Amino acid sequence: MKKTILKQPLIYLSLLLVMAISFNSCDDDDDTKTLLETYAGTVWKNTEAGIIVRFNSDLSIILESWVNEKGDCYEYDTFEDAMTIDVFENTENKLLIRVHRDGGMETITFTEIDNTISVHVEENGIYSEAYTIILTPSDVDIRVLEVCE
Repeated sequence: MKKTILKQPLIYLSLLLVMAISFNSCDDDDDTKTLLETYAGTVWKNTEAGIIVRFNSDLSIILESWVNEKGDCYEYDTFEDAMTIDVFENTENKLLIRVHRDGGMETITFTEIDNTISVHVEENGIYSEAYTIILTPSDVDIRVLEVCE
């Protein structure tokens, strides 16, 4: 009879221990957002390079860019002309995409660091090059930007 009484508390204690470990090992990462989710709809710029970027949470149009190379208007790009866009990583502070176009491929890494976004681009194709620019938050109204024809 003594053994039966001792077995029940040990079973309950074991179940309680397993439940406690299970609850403690549950991650609260459900609240963690990806870079695209966090910055969806936000506008970033690099004045020196003449680049403005807006992130989207819609994976069909991950981002939009406006590049001012001519001085009076912006070249607008949504990467819709790309043959494919592969998202390799979309974590809390990093987005890594590969854009395949007729002329080659670009690997673009966006990394959020202290309220800035580092953009590292590696182009492989006819002309291969790599460069990095830093984007800062912007309040530019993209609706009024003059887009080149």
